[in-house]
Amino acid sequence: MENKCGNCKYFNCYYTIFHGRLSKSGGHCIHDEVYSHIRKGHFTERVNCEFWEDKSALIAERKNDIIKDIHAIKNRLDDIVKILSLDSE
Repeated sequence: MENKCGNCKYFNCYYTIFHGRLSKSGGHCIHDEVYSHIRKGHFTERVNCEFWEDKSALIAERKNDIIKDIHAIKNRLDDIVKILSLDSE
C-alpha cells in the first residue's frame, strides 16, 4: 500500500451527493504540521509524507461508533413505537 494522503488517518475527505450517490470530491490534511501551512483551497496531496499514519484502526473505531449509534437509534425508535401504541389504546 502506498503512503499517500487518500489512505492516511489525517486526511479529511470531502463527499458530495450527486444523483443520489455519495462520491469523494477531494479533501485536505488535518495534521497540525501540514494543515497550518495550507492556504485555503490550495491543498496538494503528498506521496510518502513524513506524517503519514495508517487509518485502519481509525476506520475500525468509526465502524464501532456507528454500530453503537445504530443500536441507540433502534432503542429510541422502539420507545417511540411503545408511546404511539399506548396513545392509540
